[in-house]
Amino acid sequence: MAYIGNSPANVGNYQVVDDISSTFNGVLTSFALTVLTLAINPAKSGQLLVSINGVLQEPDDTGTEGFKVSGSNIVFSSAPATGSTFWAVWQGQAVDIGTPSDGVVGTAQMSYPLANFTSTGIDDNATSTAITIDASENVGIGTTTPDSSLEIYKASTAELMIGSDNGGTAQISLYENNSTTKEATIKYDGSANNLVIGTSGQANAIVIPRDSGYVTMPNQPSFRAGVSMTDLPTGTTTLTLTEVYDVGGNLASNVFTAPVTGKYLLTYSLYLLDIDFATTNITIQINTSNKNYGNTFEPDEFMKDGDAAHSFTMSNVCDMDAGDTADFRIYYASGSLVLDVHSDSAVTGHLLG
Repeated sequence: MAYIGNSPANVGNYQVVDDISSTFNGVLTSFALTVLTLAINPAKSGQLLVSINGVLQEPDDTGTEGFKVSGSNIVFSSAPATGSTFWAVWQGQAVDIGTPSDGVVGTAQMSYPLANFTSTGIDDNATSTAITIDASENVGIGTTTPDSSLEIYKASTAELMIGSDNGGTAQISLYENNSTTKEATIKYDGSANNLVIGTSGQANAIVIPRDSGYVTMPNQPSFRAGVSMTDLPTGTTTLTLTEVYDVGGNLASNVFTAPVTGKYLLTYSLYLLDIDFATTNITIQINTSNKNYGNTFEPDEFMKDGDAAHSFTMSNVCDMDAGDTADFRIYYASGSLVLDVHSDSAVTGHLLG
């Protein structure tokens, strides 16, 4: 009589286990299970149909009868003899429920609810959106819709921004922890073809042109000043400086003030006129808050024909703290002629680092 009733459910896939009979030797009882050379892990011994020499073996999870499964191995209660035949079928390892009908699976049945995935982002099932994607396909991680291609936030304030927030320039922006203030940027300026590294205080602290690769620091403290003085008396005189350029505005009233702690290259090149051959000495100094640097000259040692003009130069790397000052001085010991400083003279300073 034909079967009357519903067809049996297809409750799993059935696969033939790889033959292990070549390893039977009458001693070994445990053998690795594979299907198409890939290891399998039956959850229960009863998931295997096993035959030795055409005789079905009893599945027994205790291991006292037939066989049991241990991880990806089959363990027989007694060792199969050499030459014994083997076949096995792995059954029911995956449940085939078919394709669900429309509307029968709700978000409550899913391990991660679909409610956490929206058209604009993914949240962490808490109060704020973890990942957002705006209409321009910009991505924000941590909070609301970003202004750039990628933003990473902490506590609703940006920590890192990759992309643009200033009209199209590709850049990486860094923010202080838990702050809305942008502290630094690394950007490529396409209009000038420069890579620019800057801070909130100095937008173009380091500039690297794309083609040359030269590194420039346009805001590095630096100055040059001309010197032109007449009728210097005997004794010490502080040189009067006429600014040529002053990057950072640190030169004022003939005094340079270090804006930051560092090593500063300070130089002078002075062309002196009307030097009295009879004067005992001339001392030219760079005076800083930490130390004075100077050279002393005795005119009679280098002047052959009496009164004359002469050039004097010096450069020194000076250790200066922020707020330290430097000026330039001449000490004229004595002489019947009054000393002049020619207008070709100059002093300079530059922060090395």
